[in-house]
Amino acid sequence: MGENLKNEIMGQSRHLFIYGYERDERTSFLKSLEEDFDVVIGEDKPIAIYMKNYYFPKVDISEDIDKFRLHQVSREYFNLSLVRNILTRIKSKSDMLSNENVLKFLNQLSSITSDHSSYSNLDDFENDLVSSQEFYSLYHDKLISGSSSLPNICDVKVPFVMPDMLVSKIKRMIVNKSYFGIIIDGSNDFSLETYKLVNGYVTRRINGDLSMKVVTDPEKWYTYYDNGGEFAEAVHDYGIVELDSSYSDRTKKMMKKYKVE
Repeated sequence: MGENLKNEIMGQSRHLFIYGYERDERTSFLKSLEEDFDVVIGEDKPIAIYMKNYYFPKVDISEDIDKFRLHQVSREYFNLSLVRNILTRIKSKSDMLSNENVLKFLNQLSSITSDHSSYSNLDDFENDLVSSQEFYSLYHDKLISGSSSLPNICDVKVPFVMPDMLVSKIKRMIVNKSYFGIIIDGSNDFSLETYKLVNGYVTRRINGDLSMKVVTDPEKWYTYYDNGGEFAEAVHDYGIVELDSSYSDRTKKMMKKYKVE
């Protein structure tokens, strides 16, 4: 897994499913993408974001759970995390940011806060993103447990974000017209909602600002449908990169399974 492979992954803004068996080498490779495609200020170069704390784990849920509400909570948690992961990386280069550009970005955030207030610095915005994630995490836990006392959405400073719109503003702040490669490590034990949320980004093909780089064992990405029932199709919606023989092994297995004697 060398430089050519890294450039193949980050050298295109297309959504990608990157297939490989789960090995320590794979995880190390993914994290190294962040180092090699670091935040760049004032240059049009892609930036890799290895996602952390962005999903709810797979758990048994009741048949009568409010699935629409479960989807909403999972979506907002994921979207808040996506923006927070990007912002955390941007802040690592805060000494290189233009104060004027930062203030322009912060002044545009009043539309997403519950009290329509703006921010004076990036730290306060990041803190509110974290507290909003914590709110949705608590809401999710209570929802799946069947609790009748759910948290009040009015208590959230940032009740929701639209990453595709917000990221375009972040790109203007850092003066970089390229894209963010969002690295999703499929070795995690995702809830079904998380699979569908990631697939939703792929089927919408909003890869000018955000490009999903989904790294997974092909046997362990359990659905390619999004929450709207649309199917993410290879070639049409995403490209494929092979880290090892896992994809061809699965293809052979499926051909053998469905072969007509």
